[in-house]
Amino acid sequence: MILLLVLLLPTVAFAQIDTLQGTDNLESISEGWQGFSDVGFLLNLLVSLLLATALSAVIGFHPRTYGKLGSPAELDKPKAYVIYGVIGAVIGTLVLKYGPIVGLVVFGIGGLLRFRTNLGSPTMTGMAILVTLIGLCCGLNLPHVAIVATVFGFTLIYVLERRKVFSIVIKGLDSASLPAAAQAYRRLLDDNDFSILSEQKNFIKRNITMVFSGGKTDAREALELQFATRIPAKIRGSIDWTSG
Repeated sequence: MILLLVLLLPTVAFAQIDTLQGTDNLESISEGWQGFSDVGFLLNLLVSLLLATALSAVIGFHPRTYGKLGSPAELDKPKAYVIYGVIGAVIGTLVLKYGPIVGLVVFGIGGLLRFRTNLGSPTMTGMAILVTLIGLCCGLNLPHVAIVATVFGFTLIYVLERRKVFSIVIKGLDSASLPAAAQAYRRLLDDNDFSILSEQKNFIKRNITMVFSGGKTDAREALELQFATRIPAKIRGSIDWTSG
C-alpha cells in the first residue's frame, strides 16, 4: 500500500499542476536567472542548508548509536542522514517559497527513487535523490536554487567522504599470540595516522577484526605491503578485507 501511494504521488502532483496551467502560479515559480538577485532568499537557503547539516549530524553521530556495531556500513549511515537532512531543507525552502505543489512533486520522485532504485548504499541513494532534486530545479527554471544546492552538496560530500572506513579480519593466528598481534597491527595503523574505530579478538576462530578510518585513497595497497614487511612472521596473519 505504501509503495503504491509513493508510485501514485508523482501522477497526482502533475495532475494538480495541469489544473494550474491557466493561472499565474507556474509562472510565479519560474524565476530564471533573475532569482540570483533575491539575495535574502539565497542567504536563507544557505542558512537552512547549514542548519540542516548540523542538526542531522547531531542525530546521525549520536554517541549512543554511532559505531556501536563496529561495521563500515553502520559507520557510513550518518553520512546518509546528513544528505537526507539537506534534501529536506531544500524541499522545505521550495515549498515555503513556491508552494506545496513543488514539495509534492519532489516527495513523489524521491520516494520513487528510494523504494525502486538499488544503488548499494543509503549514501548513494541520498546522492541520487539530491541530483534528481537539482535537475527538477533546473526544469522549473530555478537555476539559483539548483546551483546553490549543487555547490553545497559537492562540498558536503567532499567533507563526508574525506576519510574512508576500512575493515580487516586478520586470520590464521595462534590463540596465544592474539594480544601481541593485535598490538602490532594497532601500532602499525597508528603510525600511518589511522584511527581505530573497533577491535574484536576471537580466540575461538583465532582471528582479529579491526575497523579503522583514514584519508589515503591508496591506503589498502600501502597497508598490505606494510603488513607483509613490518609485522613479524610469528604474529602475522592473512588479511581479509571485508570492506574498502
